[in-house]
Amino acid sequence: MPVERSQIQPCDTRFPQAAREFVRAVLHRHRGVREVAPAVDLLVSELVTYAIVRGEFDHAYIEVAVDPDLLRVEVVDPASLFAEVVSDLPLSHTLRSGGIGLLLVDQTCRRWGIERSGDGTALWFELDPAQVAPELEETAL
Repeated sequence: MPVERSQIQPCDTRFPQAAREFVRAVLHRHRGVREVAPAVDLLVSELVTYAIVRGEFDHAYIEVAVDPDLLRVEVVDPASLFAEVVSDLPLSHTLRSGGIGLLLVDQTCRRWGIERSGDGTALWFELDPAQVAPELEETAL
């Protein structure tokens, strides 16, 4: 499965847009997808925002894995141990502490999670190919 990683960048208000652009570029390079479905942009934005607001990530990168059966996107903070704090909480408890972002993620993608990644934390989601492009039959995915 081809995997691409963005450069590490500061987690500020510019990061969600940069993350969406990176994911779109990877999908275009690997699968010829010219326009991604709104769900992809939404999920990327929600994970990045959650990492910034709840995880207090200082710097992070995006990792994208693409194959014919799956798209996996990770937001990785190489120096955060945030996963230990949140990964065991039930979704209903996590939602009470903030907005509905993780509920949207939970109801939109195939699978998602928060886990350790080396010495840091990765927030990730996986999508089926049909959820990646607005009109799948016109793309190579």
